[in-house]
Amino acid sequence: MFKAIKKMYKQDWGRSAWWAGYILLSVGYVVVFILGTNLILGPKPVPNNDLHLAWLVSPGRFFVPVAAAPGAVETNPELGALDNPRERFLATKPPATFRIFCVGGSTTRGWPFHRKLSYPALLALYLRDLFPDKKIEVINAGMMAFDSTSDLHLITQLLEYNPDLILLYTGRNEEWTFPFHTIRRALKLHVWLMRNIRLYAFLRDWREKQVSAEFDHAQAVRDWAKARTNTGNKAELLALTGLMEKNIRLMAEKTAGKNCKMGIITQISSSRELPESSNINSINLCLKNIAFQLKLPILDLDRIFKSSKLRWDDLFIDSPPHPDASGYMLMAQSVVKWIASMGIIAPEKEWKWKNLAGEKTYLSKLGVTRTFMAGTYTRLADMEKKLGETKDTEKYRAKAFNCRNNSCR
Repeated sequence: MFKAIKKMYKQDWGRSAWWAGYILLSVGYVVVFILGTNLILGPKPVPNNDLHLAWLVSPGRFFVPVAAAPGAVETNPELGALDNPRERFLATKPPATFRIFCVGGSTTRGWPFHRKLSYPALLALYLRDLFPDKKIEVINAGMMAFDSTSDLHLITQLLEYNPDLILLYTGRNEEWTFPFHTIRRALKLHVWLMRNIRLYAFLRDWREKQVSAEFDHAQAVRDWAKARTNTGNKAELLALTGLMEKNIRLMAEKTAGKNCKMGIITQISSSRELPESSNINSINLCLKNIAFQLKLPILDLDRIFKSSKLRWDDLFIDSPPHPDASGYMLMAQSVVKWIASMGIIAPEKEWKWKNLAGEKTYLSKLGVTRTFMAGTYTRLADMEKKLGETKDTEKYRAKAFNCRNNSCR
């Protein structure tokens, strides 16, 4: 009986060893095949549509070292490919410097004027004149299409650079990015395969050329803008505000742990977004509640815009919702007064408000010319035409014409 058991054991071990060898050999073939196809096909840039997904669900380093400037970091080139202008600063904050990061999406970036004009760019000029003897850095860390989940990852990394103040303008993009977070694991796998398996990327590229209905990020934004964010889906609204609240609470916890102050700015709502039906108003209410509960400074920018005496058409672009040039000026002016009220750079009475120049002076310093404005409004009119917004198309074509004829606002 003992011999029979021993013989059976040897047979079982032999079968197990055979299967183990078979599995290892199969894995080896797969690895060799992948390495071989990677070598043959060579590196392939990730398409912009997939880059948007990559930075949404599986972000890397937002700022990377600059080989030509030791000690400096700059915007990751992949983010540059997504229409984010390059920002460069020293990784180690210089002595006696007050460092501010402005975090958010395309409004923080300054779209559609983002190559020249943004509220952080104006804020930097204001603070330079208000405190000529102080060194104050204002770094625009706004990234196109970022949401609170992206901002959480970003702020976690920004805290490595020892900021004194982080200004957060987030909320609107939650509405169109939220569905992606519900399938986050699948998208992360897709992104990993795109970056690491050349054959997968090759087949993905081939399929995109074959299928006319392939996902297009720009079209998705147009569809989202057309929908006016009035989904009426209360369950989804509750879920997305819950995710946003969780993210902001984590941001507040992380910034407090690094002795960095964080302030929240409410989202500006379009004149076409009705209070009783628009998600953005619920998002603003959520932001106010979070700020109250966590005792965070909050700037109600939406109220400031709505109470402004300036023409709404000069302040705001309704579709897709962003400030117009005058709106960015108002935003920067409101933010600088808000920072003064915090008393963190200096007591409010020490702010040299008489040093501030007129709007045209600051626009000139940023290189915002009539030609630049005319070109921007022309591109905006073309985009509105694609959105099917006839009135807006005519409005921005008229603005472009006015800028070319010396009557640009």
